[in-house]
Amino acid sequence: MKINYERFKELNLEALTEKGDQLSCFWIVQMGMERFIQDDSLSEEHKNLLIELGVLEESEEEKKTNLLNHKFTTNG
Repeated sequence: MKINYERFKELNLEALTEKGDQLSCFWIVQMGMERFIQDDSLSEEHKNLLIELGVLEESEEEKKTNLLNHKFTTNG
């Protein structure tokens, strides 16, 4: 997995309120990114959320591996 820093930055900016506080959703993304960077325990649900938000993306190597695995595991 790799980090899409631009998307991460966009979400941080979107989470700012007019008072300068952050929305609570900011902390969910931030905590997940900290755990990912520290190679700490990140649940599949949390990882999937970060992928859906576009903050985490498959690396080119992972895309190739998944494509090859898909070709050999499908019937037909």
